[in-house]
Amino acid sequence: MNQPLFDGGASSRAFRAVGMVVQRHPGEGSLDPFYVEFIRGLETVLLEAGINLVVQVRESIEEEIDCYRHWSRTEAVAGVFLVDLQRADARPGVVRELGLTAVVLGNPSLGGGFPAVWTDDGSAMRSAVDYLASLGHQQIAHVGGPERLFHTQERNAAFFDAARVHGMYGRAVHADYTAAGGARETAALLAQPRGNQPTAIIYDNDLMALGGRREALDSGYLVPGDISLLAWDDSLRCQRAGLSVLSRDIAAYGELAAKVLLGGVEGSPDKRLPGEVPHLVVRDTTAPPPLRD
Repeated sequence: MNQPLFDGGASSRAFRAVGMVVQRHPGEGSLDPFYVEFIRGLETVLLEAGINLVVQVRESIEEEIDCYRHWSRTEAVAGVFLVDLQRADARPGVVRELGLTAVVLGNPSLGGGFPAVWTDDGSAMRSAVDYLASLGHQQIAHVGGPERLFHTQERNAAFFDAARVHGMYGRAVHADYTAAGGARETAALLAQPRGNQPTAIIYDNDLMALGGRREALDSGYLVPGDISLLAWDDSLRCQRAGLSVLSRDIAAYGELAAKVLLGGVEGSPDKRLPGEVPHLVVRDTTAPPPLRD
């Protein structure tokens, strides 16, 4: 079993907080629904243990690392959740040098020896493409998050692999997890010549999917009559809009991450703890493709 982060011993300072830094541009507004639900799950466990959660929003990796240095210097937190990692990411190494405990949210290969809580994004993406293939779609698109993120790259790779297996034509574009970004990329995809337009689009989060849906409807397309849409991660807004989704219990994912950081769960020897694989929930925005001349 992992050693508890907070043991209350006389030899250690009684830290009562852990931290998380999320990178977002100031113009992107509030955190997206994924993080709202994830934080809710974290706090379910942390507050019960009497631990506070400190969340900061920063614009760059450099600013994020500065935040960790400040937390270490002032002994403000004892551990952190590392999110949205990139290939060859410097953050795990810096956090280790600073003497902070951490849990990586993402592929264990990125963790630098820290415990990792992760989901099999590849399997989830393949299930989505398999479903669209079963409906008869041949031209599909993926509106992913920022391309620098490792989980975006994992999803892209699985998207193209699955499309290749089914003999489908796939295209990937990237946005910033906002409704405006989803709308912009959807408009660009639908502006392609008719024979090159996708008949189905998979979005990496709910906000981009909702923005894409609004753009399609405002442009005179029928959803799903002309274009099928599928969102990664479910939310109340997705449910109200009838969006087909790849759904998972994000709050439970947060609870698992918090338990790992607090040393309260039995981990596997290599400290890799898989979360729930997103599963397909079919609603009103996916259907067979339209007949084309």
